[in-house]
Amino acid sequence: TTSERKVYEEVCQPLVQGAVKNGDRCLIIAFGQTGSGKTHTMRSSMNNVLHEIFEFNTFKSMKYYELRGDKVLDLLSNRKECTLRTDGSGNVHVVGVRSVECTSLKDAKETLNHGILLRKTRATKNNPQSSRSHGIVEFILNTGGTIQMIDLAGSEKGKDADTQTPRLIKELHLY
Repeated sequence: TTSERKVYEEVCQPLVQGAVKNGDRCLIIAFGQTGSGKTHTMRSSMNNVLHEIFEFNTFKSMKYYELRGDKVLDLLSNRKECTLRTDGSGNVHVVGVRSVECTSLKDAKETLNHGILLRKTRATKNNPQSSRSHGIVEFILNTGGTIQMIDLAGSEKGKDADTQTPRLIKELHLY
């Protein structure tokens, strides 16, 4: 029964403020059962983050990609396949993902919405438009801070998964 705005203000905003004002690295993850509202809430929070970043004039660029099974697909380059690499320090990098610079809030929202539309979804028993991938958006700030928002694909309860087709069950276990 909690509003999306309240979730943002209590969970996300303190982290976002650290990135915007202090150059902190911020990681926000949504996880839970399919149909619980993760993606809906994350989309609202992404828009709130953009408003805040542009309010403080700290936006540099964004990346948006999905992890689908063993593939990494760039959602800002029409699902171009990318590669994960680990450097000598153990940090993971997405090689080939496009970093998009936007000059206005409107431009940033349009870029984000383009990526959202390309994210893989499919109908399940519980949800007519269920995310079938893990979506990761990264906002890079000119303060040196970053805000990563990860929307994990839903988990299915055993009794729900039993009613799915073999293809959907296989998708659930790709993650």
